[in-house]
Amino acid sequence: MALLLEKRGNEIQITQDIIEAAAGNVHSGHEIINWFLTERKNDTKACITGRVCIAAAACGQQHALGLLYEHVAPGNVCPVWKVIALFYTAAHLGDANQIRQLLRDRTPPDTKNIRGETPLWVAAQYRRTDVVRVFLQEKNIDVNSLSTSGQSAVF
Repeated sequence: MALLLEKRGNEIQITQDIIEAAAGNVHSGHEIINWFLTERKNDTKACITGRVCIAAAACGQQHALGLLYEHVAPGNVCPVWKVIALFYTAAHLGDANQIRQLLRDRTPPDTKNIRGETPLWVAAQYRRTDVVRVFLQEKNIDVNSLSTSGQSAVF
């Protein structure tokens, strides 16, 4: 990715969809957002919206979300974005205690990332059994939620 951005990044048409996809990149969202903000700042800033911020949050990209926050008017920052990022990170890492706390704090449990995956889906994917058990005790969690590719958490 870095090579593509370095060699041909100036050819990429910056749109909200591109920035949203970058923000929702689980593995390198922070680096990509940082590159766009460094190399194509004005085009990138114009595309930062709530949808882009929720894409970063819903895949646990706390660092990318922090970069985005710097370019969102303070009145447009939604406090739940950071909490959703913590929720996804806890599901990915298997932190059942953090998940319990976030559920007590009424964090939206079925927020989907850009691939349509919920925190339950992520916990199941990474075989975080303790977290899956916590989720299954909650009656308001959709255990039948499908990803954008039509897969369930049980795949």
